[in-house]
Amino acid sequence: MPLGIFMAIYTYMAMNDFIDYYQSVGIYKSVEQFKLDKQYFLGEYIQDQYMFFGVAAFVTSAIIPIRMLVSVFRVYNKGHE
Repeated sequence: MPLGIFMAIYTYMAMNDFIDYYQSVGIYKSVEQFKLDKQYFLGEYIQDQYMFFGVAAFVTSAIIPIRMLVSVFRVYNKGHE
């Protein structure tokens, strides 16, 4: 269960690092070998996907320890598995 808390903190820090990188360097630096119209599309796509999965990972890693605690409570106090 404590690992879930550390994973939530790590995903939060990783998302902040990505936002800092995006604001300082720009996401288009990684797709500069493509044509200009494709750069815009891929840059926005990369940013949207990273934010979507980053938020999903943060929420999941914050919820899992609570669900594990509920599961342990049910097994030990009610005898369910």
